[in-house]
Amino acid sequence: MSRPLAPTTSGRRRIVTAVAVLFIAVAMAFAVIVLRSINMIRNTANQIDDARAVDATLGAVDAVRNQLSGSIHDNATWDGAYKQLNSITRQYWIIENWATTASDNPLYDTAVVIDVRGKVIVA
Repeated sequence: MSRPLAPTTSGRRRIVTAVAVLFIAVAMAFAVIVLRSINMIRNTANQIDDARAVDATLGAVDAVRNQLSGSIHDNATWDGAYKQLNSITRQYWIIENWATTASDNPLYDTAVVIDVRGKVIVA
C-alpha cells in the first residue's frame, strides 16, 4: 500500500498546532520587545523630567537668593543713609550719593530729597 500525500487528520492537527504555537511564541516575543521598549522610554522620560525639575528648583532657589541678597543690600544701604542723614556732614553725603548719581545717570532727570516734615534738603 502506498502512503497518501495529504496528511491525515491527526497530522493536520499537529501542523496547525505547531504553527499556532510558533505564531503565539513570535507574538509573545514581539510583545516583550514592545513592552521593554515602552518601559525604557518611560524611564528615560522620567530621568529627563527629574533633571529638568532639579534645574528649575535650583533656578528658583538662586532667584530667591539673589532677591534676598538685593533686599539685604538695600536695607544695609538705607541703614547707612539714615545714619548719614542724621550726621553733621549730611549735606555733603547727600550731594555725593544722590545728587551726583542722579546727574550722571541717564535714567534720572531729577533728585529731590526731603526730610520727615516735607522740607526739601537737596533738589
